[in-house]
Amino acid sequence: MGGNKSVKDLAVLGFQFLFVFCIVYAMVSDYRKLKIPNFISIILIAAFFPFALIAGPAVALLPHLLVAGAVFVVLFASFAFGWLGGGDVKLASAVMLWAGPTHGVSFVLLFAVLGGVFALVLLSLRYMISYNPGLESVAGLGRLSQWARNGLCPYALPIGLAALLVAPSIFGAL
Repeated sequence: MGGNKSVKDLAVLGFQFLFVFCIVYAMVSDYRKLKIPNFISIILIAAFFPFALIAGPAVALLPHLLVAGAVFVVLFASFAFGWLGGGDVKLASAVMLWAGPTHGVSFVLLFAVLGGVFALVLLSLRYMISYNPGLESVAGLGRLSQWARNGLCPYALPIGLAALLVAPSIFGAL
């Protein structure tokens, strides 16, 4: 029996690594290219099902699917209004699948607060640049200034940060 526990522990560790890798990859990709590759969300969704099998009763499949679906519907509406990109919707929904109802509230609240702060920073910078265009040349503000000027906000950064902050809770219960 002890041997099975160590195999399960190794499997969970592998899923943790995969989860963190996918989240960081999405964040870096959105930062660099303003694009979250579809394969990241696909991997996260596909990997969740064997993870749920290994986790056993700690991860009830139906509630996880329901909350992920609900988040997808709400965020898809945001996409329809032009407030979020399609990659953001898919990534947040995939993370919500992992977070489930137990950790989903924490994820959504963190995502909302971090996303709101990030958007306010960009809006403030956009306003300040309109009055002082020289701010665009300040070291360290280059990419932020470009996003602000063009009305862009790579939400994979707050989604990913929220996911990484919630990840210890997701995996810690196993």
